Amino acid sequence: MDIVVACHCEPELKESMLPMYKITADGKELLTDATYVDPACEGRSWERVESSSKQYIWGENCPVYIELTQGRSFFNDGIEEGLLFSILKESYRILRPGGSAIFPILPEKVNEEIIQKLQEHPIIQGRWKIAVEKTLTFPIRLAPGNREQKKALIVFTKKTGPNCNRRNNKDNSSRKSNKRSAKRSSKRGGNRKGYRSTARCNS
Repeated sequence: MDIVVACHCEPELKESMLPMYKITADGKELLTDATYVDPACEGRSWERVESSSKQYIWGENCPVYIELTQGRSFFNDGIEEGLLFSILKESYRILRPGGSAIFPILPEKVNEEIIQKLQEHPIIQGRWKIAVEKTLTFPIRLAPGNREQKKALIVFTKKTGPNCNRRNNKDNSSRKSNKRSAKRSSKRGGNRKGYRSTARCNS
C-alpha cells in the first residue's frame, strides 16, 4: 500500500501501540497493508523504506505538535533541530512527487501564523506546499484504536517540477555525497540537518 504510518508500529511489536484503522464509508476496517516506521521498534526504521515509493505518510502519533502550533522544537532549539524537520527530510526521500506528509490536528489548535512562517522557511519553501484541510475531504482517513478522528489535517505536499525531480533523483542515488555536502555547507553557515536550500525548485 502507498501509506507509511510514522511514529507507530504494530501492537504485537509494542504493547502500548493501538492498532490503526482505515475509515471507510461502511465504518472502520483494520489497516493491514501499510508500512510502519518507528525507531523504537526493531526493524521499523525509515531507512528500510524505498525512495520515491509512497504517496502518503500519516504522522498522527508523531510528537511534532509544539513545532506545528508554536513554531519551536520541544527543547527550545532552532526548529530545524526538531523532529518535524527530521520527519520531513525522510518523507521527502520516500514520497513520490505530489505525495503528502499528513499530521492530524484539532481545528482549534491550528495556528495560521505559524503555518505561514513554516511555509516561508527556506528549507520548506522549495520542497513543500503546506495546507490545512478537512479530514472528511481528504483521500485517506486513518484513526488509531477507538480514538475519535481529528477534524483537521496539516498537509505537507511534496512539490513537483523539473528542478525538484532532478534534485530528488540525485539525493536518492548519492545520499553519502549529500552528507559530505551538508558538512561543507554547515562550515559555511548553511542549513543544518543535511538540508539544502531549494528555493528555486518549481512549484
